[in-house]
Amino acid sequence: MLAAGKQSEKPASNSHIDFATAPVHAPGAPGLAVIQLEAFVDRTHGWLGHGVTAAALTLPLLAAAEPVYTITWLPEDTGGIAINDAGHVGVSGPDYVGVWSESGVRRLPSPSGYADVLSINNRDDITINASSMRAYAYVGGALVDIGAAAPDYSYSYARGINDAGWVVGSVNGRPNTSLSWAFLYRNGSLQLLPRFAGGTTGLASAVNIRGQVAGRAGLRNPDGSESERAFIYENGRLTDLGTLGGPWSFALDINDHGQAVGVSSPPVGQAGVRGFLYAGGRMTDVGTLGGQAANAFAINNAGVVVGYSQRANDTAQRGFIYVRGHLVDLNRLLVLPAGWTVAAGLDINDAYQILASLCHTVENVRSCRTARLEPPPGTRNYRIPPFIQRLGQGWTPAP
Repeated sequence: MLAAGKQSEKPASNSHIDFATAPVHAPGAPGLAVIQLEAFVDRTHGWLGHGVTAAALTLPLLAAAEPVYTITWLPEDTGGIAINDAGHVGVSGPDYVGVWSESGVRRLPSPSGYADVLSINNRDDITINASSMRAYAYVGGALVDIGAAAPDYSYSYARGINDAGWVVGSVNGRPNTSLSWAFLYRNGSLQLLPRFAGGTTGLASAVNIRGQVAGRAGLRNPDGSESERAFIYENGRLTDLGTLGGPWSFALDINDHGQAVGVSSPPVGQAGVRGFLYAGGRMTDVGTLGGQAANAFAINNAGVVVGYSQRANDTAQRGFIYVRGHLVDLNRLLVLPAGWTVAAGLDINDAYQILASLCHTVENVRSCRTARLEPPPGTRNYRIPPFIQRLGQGWTPAP
């Protein structure tokens, strides 16, 4: 877990995270690859709940060699981990924060020094974390100092923002304590969210338009130890989402239907970590591409999830898309430049654009860039586009 005052251990959004070389897991605590992205359907609000009939899902499959996605690169010195429904990306660079679109980067006011952007809403508001470990947000055309609303805490960290401009994250560093608290900031006021009984930690990762907050909080175990558990907070109530059999879990994103995704420890005795989808009161393992580790980072309002997974006998991570119980390697859905792989799906919007980390190795030097993966033309004309329906039927493109 993130220790008090150590939230800067989370890589900046412009650091072009190399998931292939990050450690996966150490017993008893999430590894760096889990911490990195604090940067998700057969369910209550799944496809059938959106007016798509079962008959509409029976479609001819695409030819195996037909690419689905194409690549739009972000500038080399720019990185981000969050995309909104217009395809805009909250970004940070060497000396700026802003919003990237096809017309370039619109730089926004930011605190002095290095800053990091972890989320963006559909109004192009962003959350900003300064190198001083203080949380800010650019909301409604103004830079807001969120840390100032928690004067008793030395450190603040902004993780998610919804379309109403509500911000969630964590505060810690209160004198003479090691406690951390998840928070919800709205209308100029910062509210500390409850923790589980006996717990000492909390971090909120995402908030939806209904005001439901997803995150993680400490839970005291019978033996006196503490494990962090994924939660959804709503109307004063903290719901424990459980785990996939191990001691801990983190919720990383939540859509407007209350479906959450994240990462959990597997059952005792199994190695690695597992991505999960929480829907209809149940946590489901999204599976892996054959390896021991997977992490579900983001979910859109159709319940389509992106993240990364290892393959069998391979420690390198590969980006995935998860549709209606089927996990597909993103590298099979597009034509990549020679030597490049999609290492992770970082975020997905309701237009099915995917923000991804792409990596390659030249002369034993590995480098990564952020790119937006573009779905087929006309995708915006569909609530559930044909290629997504086919993936949900189990179509797996040839390698």
